[in-house]
Amino acid sequence: MRRLAKIVPILVLCGMTNNAWAAGLTATIDKTHATLEDQLLLTLEVTGSSRSEPQLPALPDFVVQSRGQSSQVQIINGRMRSNVSFNYILTPKKSGQFMIGAARVEIDDEVHFSKPISIKISKPEAIPQQNRPAFVLAEVNNETPYVGEQVVYTFRFFRRVQIANAKLDLPTFDGFVIEDMGEQREYEIVRGGQKFIVTDVKKALFPQEAGIINIPAAVLNADIFMQNRKRRRRDMFDDFFGSARGQTQTKVLRTDAMVLRVKNLPVSTQKSSGLIGAFDIKATLTKSQLRAGESTTLEVIISGVGNIQQITKPTLPQIKGVKIYEDKTSQERSMNNDRLRGQKTFRWAVIPLEAGLLEIPKLTLHYFDVEAGTHLTKHSANFLLNVTPSGEKEELRLTTSQNTKSAKLSVEILGEDISPIHEEINVLNAPFASNYPMALWFLFFFSPPFLFFGLFLNNKRLNKSSAERDSQRQSKAAKKALKRVQEVTKAEVQNNIELSAQTASQLVRDYLGDKALLEGRALTTGDVSKLLQQQSIPQELIQTIQTFLELCDTLQYAGRQTAESSTLSKQLPELIKKIERHL
Repeated sequence: MRRLAKIVPILVLCGMTNNAWAAGLTATIDKTHATLEDQLLLTLEVTGSSRSEPQLPALPDFVVQSRGQSSQVQIINGRMRSNVSFNYILTPKKSGQFMIGAARVEIDDEVHFSKPISIKISKPEAIPQQNRPAFVLAEVNNETPYVGEQVVYTFRFFRRVQIANAKLDLPTFDGFVIEDMGEQREYEIVRGGQKFIVTDVKKALFPQEAGIINIPAAVLNADIFMQNRKRRRRDMFDDFFGSARGQTQTKVLRTDAMVLRVKNLPVSTQKSSGLIGAFDIKATLTKSQLRAGESTTLEVIISGVGNIQQITKPTLPQIKGVKIYEDKTSQERSMNNDRLRGQKTFRWAVIPLEAGLLEIPKLTLHYFDVEAGTHLTKHSANFLLNVTPSGEKEELRLTTSQNTKSAKLSVEILGEDISPIHEEINVLNAPFASNYPMALWFLFFFSPPFLFFGLFLNNKRLNKSSAERDSQRQSKAAKKALKRVQEVTKAEVQNNIELSAQTASQLVRDYLGDKALLEGRALTTGDVSKLLQQQSIPQELIQTIQTFLELCDTLQYAGRQTAESSTLSKQLPELIKKIERHL
């Protein structure tokens, strides 16, 4: 009985151990209640021998982004356990109660499913704008425009905290012709007693059809430094590590969607040019007095404020006895007081063929004036051409008749051709060829092959030299990077967070650029990920490199000190060595 009493707990423990090591798929989420401004972290953990990525369920109400994977291997009492975690960022598209269905994965020819997860997405808290750390707005200057009338769309980002990794997704503006309105503008403003930094992005929109047009919400993703609401006892280490002040959170800020009701233009008795705004037409002629066969240039300028991209070339009427050829067209455009201004210049070459007084008629421009609320017509000036006869035509006569009475005319030679007339066959012997020595003829025939062979050898030498330089660049990349770690250390000693982060980020990008024979500083974080995947770098190491670069960006642009900010110089050597093992 005593022996049985000892064996039973061991068997129970073994059974528990076997269950703990069983293969399976587990789904977890960092929060089950969030707002439209939040992002959720979904983690699928695969236990067992499978390393294939699980299949996510359909998630139509979320924007899904992969955040890489991590693995863990444990050996206890001679038994090995392997866990692979796949991470995904879920960005909600709307509020409501949602169910994240079961994910699936195949392990050892057996399909495993995760348990569904219920989450609730609420609208952002109704906090007054002046009390919020950051918010966004979007507006239009006219909600009931005419077809083709300019509408100014303005996106504004208000913030009174530090941010990093900001990414703006504007609507696609379906149904509009879009014009940029210059660079984004940044300024300070006081709103509700709070000072905000404001970033403006403006677009000029021109609706192309009547009816209701929806403008979806603009979305801004940014890492925002959130201050802690709860106060606690101040610690000397808090200021250094930033824990007393707050933490960085990724927020998804959305504007409200808008609706435009676009009106048709009033009916006009004249054929409209499609122009809406305020326009003018002017014409000039380089000269109005000329001879027949000479050319003059007609220049027509259509300028104004409005949808200038709709300006088309006027049609010149046919003028009897005049040849007209189109010349080049030029255009200018600019933004002034949020209005699109510009002009197009059209040119024609006008060539009268007959003498006399000819008229170039006026040109007509029809457009719709929004302020006047009616169609208007403007005309250019008309011109009169005073065309005089051209000089006497020159006749080419090489023969003349000697007998005007006889029907059979004799011919008198008045001139000869430029080339002499040869009547003997011996002229075909080309006696001038014998004047050149034979060596010179050999040089003419055989120098091209020798010249080609010389160029081939020189090109081969240049390619070899370039290959050697590339090889040296790759072999010295690690040594060069490790030497620059001293620059990061120096910046950390001087407590210059931004400089140390900037130098560390450039160091890693330059190192990867040297290895791939690319311009390293031009590589974005996404480019780095694609480059490393092409080089068959392990996904875990790729994730480590991305995390390091994101940390550098946060320290560089957020301007705050964290526990990792003083260890960049310590992380770099080990990171470079890990990459060097695989490249």
